Amino acid sequence: MAEVKFWTHGVNTIVEFPDRATNLRHAGWGTLIQQPADPSGRHNNWFHLALHTPETVMYGRSGRDPGLSYAYFAYAQLKAVLNENASIRELHIRAGNRLIHREDVDLRGPNVDYQVDARTPQGGGLRMQDLTDEGVVLCVRVEFLSGEPEGHIIFLGAGSYFGHA
Repeated sequence: MAEVKFWTHGVNTIVEFPDRATNLRHAGWGTLIQQPADPSGRHNNWFHLALHTPETVMYGRSGRDPGLSYAYFAYAQLKAVLNENASIRELHIRAGNRLIHREDVDLRGPNVDYQVDARTPQGGGLRMQDLTDEGVVLCVRVEFLSGEPEGHIIFLGAGSYFGHA
């Protein structure tokens, strides 16, 4: 099986609740978010990184073209840097408004390079024609912990991996 990889740079990270951050900066090295712990329950935040798909980049080069073998979504990968007061607690992969993968994690820094296995129990992944025209996104829930220094995360990038037979 061949593999196709696409990467999204961390500078493209969307912050779901920007008002919770004390520092939010998009730069050439990625996106930095600093956020304090909050006893009222607002100590977490969601971050969204769009994942490229073969149809987005090479329209017509996957399952829609009967002359080519189908492509399927196999993995997502996240690269980030966290300090001791931030922890990645949950990962979602969404296609449009559909949740196609959910995973509870406890990823701590300083460096995170984590692969999310989105393959089916049979070993394949979601066929691209099942994700067509919806867009695929990696959603990351970060919990900001109490203590000094204030919790921070830098999103460096996210990747999508596709297999084809």
